[in-house]
Amino acid sequence: MKKALLISSAVLALLTLSACGNDKAAGEEISNNTSSSSQVQTTQTSETAVEAAEEDGDLELEEALASAEVYMAEWHASPRELWEYLVDDKGFSEDAADFAIDKVLVDWFEEALICAQDYMSEFWASPADLYEYLEKEWYTEDEIDYALTNVDIDWFEEAVAILEEFLEEDETLSDDELYYLLTEHEWFTTDEANYAIESLYEEVE
Repeated sequence: MKKALLISSAVLALLTLSACGNDKAAGEEISNNTSSSSQVQTTQTSETAVEAAEEDGDLELEEALASAEVYMAEWHASPRELWEYLVDDKGFSEDAADFAIDKVLVDWFEEALICAQDYMSEFWASPADLYEYLEKEWYTEDEIDYALTNVDIDWFEEAVAILEEFLEEDETLSDDELYYLLTEHEWFTTDEANYAIESLYEEVE
């Protein structure tokens, strides 16, 4: 059973410490079942990627890009995680890390999807929660939208879980208030919000 996600900004801030990263084999099934319209050619070699840095004539850029290529060949990681690896673990400058993230041959759409799937397998969350989490992992708006569209999750059941969290915080909330919170604040669809609210009455019966 998934751990319930408390609806508070403090908890959401702490969740940014939860890594998207896992090894490539672990995310292979997700990657095989989806495709991105802007998918890059990840089969190109690290040597080819390094040539881009060589054109800039900066040895640190070359080395940072090479390190990024090696890391992303072994692990699924977000742009934030890759950047922190290059700066904190490998000692590259921030500019070199920025360059490597921009040039590394990675399909960030698929990485965003895998990151989203990992997150949703651990926590009850709304579309708004997931969007905020991926944004903090430095994915672009297009990459986040792709992940939200393709993540394999039952948003109806997620809506029920989030509604229950709202009621644990304030059991006096009316149906209209719950509907507003679910649709306007948490970005659930009308059908998902209505399903969650109707589930309350089913439990009473």
